[in-house]
Amino acid sequence: MESDELIFDPFGGLMTVPVRALKLGRRGIATELNSDYFRDGVGYLKLEESKMSEPTLFDLANIPMKA
Repeated sequence: MESDELIFDPFGGLMTVPVRALKLGRRGIATELNSDYFRDGVGYLKLEESKMSEPTLFDLANIPMKA
């Protein structure tokens, strides 16, 4: 698999395949007929996107200190 590859899940459920794709640096899309599952899955995707945009302590360690 290549980075930024698009992964499609025709039976999205709670969107676990697109969430996993995000964690692996890929793009993921899915379809789901059940609106409740779809809504919950979108919430999980938004949560994962917000986790990815938050800096970690390792990111903060690379910030130069002012003397």
